Amino acid sequence: MTQAGFFALVYAAGLAFNLAWGPRRDAVLACALAFPCGLTFWVLGALLGVATGLASAPAFGLGTLVALVVGSAAASLRRACTPISWTRVAACSAAFVAGAVLVSQFSLAKFSPDSHQFLRIAAVFSRGGRLGETAAFLADRGIFTFLSYAAGELAGVDFMFSLAPVVGLSLAALLAVAISRALEREGVDRRTRLLASAGVTAAVMTTYVIAFHMVYIHANLGSALYLFGFGALFWLAERDGDASLLSPALVCLVAFSIHRVEAPVFAALFAVLAAWPSQLPRRLLAAGLFAFGAITAGWLLLLSAAIPSEGEFLTPGRAVLLSAMSLAPLAGLPLAARLPRALVARHLPTAVLVVASVGLAVTFAIKPHHMMTSLEAVVVNLLGVQIGLFGYAWWAALALGALCLATPPSRIARPLLMGVAVSVIVVVLLGFFRVPYRVGPADSAGRMFIHFLPLLYFLYAVKLVPLRRWRASAAEEAG
Repeated sequence: MTQAGFFALVYAAGLAFNLAWGPRRDAVLACALAFPCGLTFWVLGALLGVATGLASAPAFGLGTLVALVVGSAAASLRRACTPISWTRVAACSAAFVAGAVLVSQFSLAKFSPDSHQFLRIAAVFSRGGRLGETAAFLADRGIFTFLSYAAGELAGVDFMFSLAPVVGLSLAALLAVAISRALEREGVDRRTRLLASAGVTAAVMTTYVIAFHMVYIHANLGSALYLFGFGALFWLAERDGDASLLSPALVCLVAFSIHRVEAPVFAALFAVLAAWPSQLPRRLLAAGLFAFGAITAGWLLLLSAAIPSEGEFLTPGRAVLLSAMSLAPLAGLPLAARLPRALVARHLPTAVLVVASVGLAVTFAIKPHHMMTSLEAVVVNLLGVQIGLFGYAWWAALALGALCLATPPSRIARPLLMGVAVSVIVVVLLGFFRVPYRVGPADSAGRMFIHFLPLLYFLYAVKLVPLRRWRASAAEEAG
C-alpha cells in the first residue's frame, strides 16, 4: 500500500460513516468530513490495539476501517430512501484522491525535536509497541498524532510525510464548505457565499503559522481541524435542528480531545457551552457526550496507571482530573435540562467567562512575575507582526470581534465565540503549571492559538456576512 492508497482507504471509511450516520443529504459536506472522520476511526482502532496489547496498532486500525466500511454500508442500505447525489460524491472523491496522490509524490516535511519524537514513537507503535514502552513520552504528547503516523510501515514509507498536507487540505475544504453551508442557511446569495467562503478560507490558510504547519510534523494543525469540525457542525446542526450532524461533530470532539495532553480541558469547555443550552434532542446529546467522556476518560485513566508519577505536563493526578473534566459535560446535562433553555443560553457563557477570569486572577496573585512573563510572551506571539507567526490575523480577529459586539447577539454563535474567548484565558492560565511561555515559533501557547483561528473566522463570517443582506432588506423596506 502507498501513502495515497492509505489516505484513500481512510477517506472511503469516513465517507461510508458519513453517508450512513452523518449528513447523507449533503454529499459535498459528507465528502469534506470523510478524511477527518476516517482518520479518527483509524486512530481509535489503533488505540484499542495499544490499550489491549492483543495486536499491533496498525492491525487494529486497519480492522476498524474495514469494519466501519462494512457496518456503514449495511446501515446505508436501511436508509436507502434518503437520496444521495452520487455525481457529487464521485467528483469530490476524485478531487481528494488527486490531491492525495499529488502531495504523496514529494516530501516538503519540516522537522523539530518534537517532530522526531512523534516519528520515533509512531515507529514503535507501527511495529507492535505497547503502552508500557511509550508511557513516558505519552505524558508529554497526545496519542492521536503518534497513531496517525504509525501507518508509515503499512504505507511502505519511512514516515508519513504527506499526512500534514492532507490534513491541511482537509481543513481548507471543510472550512470553505462549512462557511458556504452556514451562509446559505442565513439566506445569503450564492455569489456572496462563494466570495466569502473563498476569502475567509484563503485568509486562514495563508496565515504563516498555519501554512507552515501544513508541512510541519506536529499536532496543532490536526487540533485546529477537529475543533473547527466540532464547532462548525454543531452550529449547522443547531441552526436547522439537523441531528444527523451530531455524529461527525462528536467524532471531531473525541479526536480533538486526544490530540494534546491539555486538549480535554478545551474539549470539555466547548462541549458544555454547545450542548447544555442546545435545542437538539437531549437523548442524542447525552449519547454523544457519553461516547466522548467514555473514550477520553477511559484513555486518561489507563494512561494514569502507566505514566511516571512526576512530570512537567501530564502526571497521574492530572490525568485523573482531566478524566473527570471529560465526564463533566455529560454529568451536568440533566441539571441543564431542568432549567429553561433560554436561561442557560443567556447566562452560561457569562458564568464560564467569570469563572475562568477569577481563576486567572488567582494565578496572577500567586505567581505574578511568572504569569506576567507568560502573558507578555502570548501577546507578542499573537500580535507581534515582526515575529511573523500570525501576521495580522489576530489583529483582524480583534477588530472583527469588536464589530461583532455592535451587532445583535446570536443564540447559536455566542456560546462558541465565548468558548474561544475563554480558551484564550485558559491558555494563559495553564502557564501557571509549567515554565513560563516564551516568544517564538517553538512556544507551546503560541502554537495552541492555531487551534482556535479557523473556528473564530468561521463564526465571524456567519455573523457578519449576512449583515449585508439585512442592510439591503432594510433599505428596500425604507424605500
